[in-house]
Amino acid sequence: STFDIRHSLHSEIRNPKSGAGSGDGDRLSLTMIVKNEEARLGRCIESVQGLVDEIVVVDTGSTDRTVEVARRYGAKIHYFEWCEDFSAARNEAIRHASGDWIMWLDADDLFPKENFPKVRRAMRMGKGHAFYFRLQDEGYDATTCLQLRLFPNLPGVRFEMPVHEQVSLSLGRLGIQIVPTDIVVRHTGYTTEEVVRAKQRRYFNIMQRWLEQRPDDYIVRYHEAQTHYVWGELDEAITDYRRILSDGRAAADRNLIIVTTAHLYLGRSLMRKGDYEQALPPLHEALRMDDRYAVTHLTLGECYLRLSRYEDALRHLRLAQQYEDQVTFAPNDPRKIKALIRLFLGHVYEAKGDLEEAVRRYEASIAVGAAKAEALGPLSTALRKLGRREDAKRALEQAAECDPANPHHPFNLGVMALEEKDLDRAEGLFTQATERGDGLPQALLNLGFIYKKRGAFDRAEEMYRKAAQQMEDATEAYANLGHLYLSLKRYDEAAKAFLKVRETQPGLLDVNLGLALASAHRGDAALVREMLKATVRGTFGDALTADLPAILSPSDTAQLFSEVGRMLVGQRQPRCAELAFETAWALDPQAQTAALSLAEVLRHQGEVWRAVSVYEALIQAAPGDADLFRRLGACYRQLSADAAAQACDRQAAMIEQEKALTS
Repeated sequence: STFDIRHSLHSEIRNPKSGAGSGDGDRLSLTMIVKNEEARLGRCIESVQGLVDEIVVVDTGSTDRTVEVARRYGAKIHYFEWCEDFSAARNEAIRHASGDWIMWLDADDLFPKENFPKVRRAMRMGKGHAFYFRLQDEGYDATTCLQLRLFPNLPGVRFEMPVHEQVSLSLGRLGIQIVPTDIVVRHTGYTTEEVVRAKQRRYFNIMQRWLEQRPDDYIVRYHEAQTHYVWGELDEAITDYRRILSDGRAAADRNLIIVTTAHLYLGRSLMRKGDYEQALPPLHEALRMDDRYAVTHLTLGECYLRLSRYEDALRHLRLAQQYEDQVTFAPNDPRKIKALIRLFLGHVYEAKGDLEEAVRRYEASIAVGAAKAEALGPLSTALRKLGRREDAKRALEQAAECDPANPHHPFNLGVMALEEKDLDRAEGLFTQATERGDGLPQALLNLGFIYKKRGAFDRAEEMYRKAAQQMEDATEAYANLGHLYLSLKRYDEAAKAFLKVRETQPGLLDVNLGLALASAHRGDAALVREMLKATVRGTFGDALTADLPAILSPSDTAQLFSEVGRMLVGQRQPRCAELAFETAWALDPQAQTAALSLAEVLRHQGEVWRAVSVYEALIQAAPGDADLFRRLGACYRQLSADAAAQACDRQAAMIEQEKALTS
């Protein structure tokens, strides 16, 4: 059978009290293997009192009161020296069982009383049958799977494999028919992630030692592969799955569960590495072998979604929904499967432009409850696209409550606050996002923007540099640093930052213009010319670039940058236009037209104080220009500095009056 490494047919077994058999052939033995289980053993045995006729407890080395607890419930106690083999211990328990039927439990299992008549009805089907129960995990993971827990006590029945031990192999050889039931075992042992990880590590070590001696045991290798998959060791998992499939032993044994799920998890492993096209062949092979498994359809639906093949994704997700209530040998959280089907359906409908249907699917995923936080974020995005901004904000706030460790939720809330120009709230939210790990350098970039906006340039620089350290592609961080250094007139550092960007992305217009401006102030004529070609090419195309003269004077170069600026204004790229005009002015301080264009761009962008500084510089060079005073006065009015505006108007009028008298 195919079990996740955390939830397989596994280790310890525990006991109930005697006495419900009423005739020949229906005595039921409970077998358990235990070690240091005094805290849980009593609850387990209590849960089966009145059902079983015999309790066989095999202790593998307890140092607490486990044996005393078992003896108090009338259990037959036997001892077994632990040898890193769970099957050997379980077979020792079978050896001492005298009942016609054997049921096994672990000390961390509980057996609901409503199962009792179902067990007796199953036994009346006769010894040609064995029975799968539904194992429901109630701890760290809420998974459900089928486990073979009830079988006839016949010669030749034995468990096999050192961990994830199975009795089904021997029952199959005896011709016993194995029947699934709705009899439930509640498993309570996996209480925390740490407990789960410790058991995984213990089982994994046993498996590795086993495989050193028996490298062809594909069942144990499959469980090793599952462990690698759960731990995110995808290359190792892929190697194991491919070995299982290539050696052909599982197929020769007609172990279709192993073969099918090896294909499935090979595909899932490749998907987790981002190799979606490579994942399709093994996933389709898993589908060919079992076309009614919800997880296969769910996986194919997700894979096609990532490949933007939305109709294929839709078809498989609908089939996954059709089979979503099945219980299989693989431990899955049925609620999580249902939630993910609806979540991915939401993604598909959103990608297809049907936002209303996407919202309905996201809300359906949230209603299931198992992946609520995962669906609230996409729901918020879809609601924003529909213009339902307040609903979108509430969805994000719920996501942050459900998943407080996730940095994406405060980040997205910060973006909304930034859009609303609430810088204080945005700062707090982006800070939260950065405190929850190093996975969101974009939050640092946004903090840098906020600090730059406030004039806290040292903090802005710090944020941009931190972002650059965290980003695999730090282009955006270095571009922001370059523009920050430009505003601080730190031209050497600006040039270094922009050159860093150009190492990987030489065609970014704002970076090339920024480098042109920094180079103009540094007197680097060669680099200015190189950036002129790059910006002319980026604005006008290659044809005009070829016509540039070999030698250009500073004033001619400035004129060309001004032309670039005018073109960019027409293209509605004001930030780039600003850089072009500023470069032209830096190259030719007498280029008043470029300076005036720069000031107008700044005014329209709301950077009125910067426009004021441009007009003041122009007035210093031409104190008798009345038009400059009027333009400066208009800026002061925009800033509500009425007294300064009136003074500019008076000065303009005085200049015009003096000109009239002398003409």
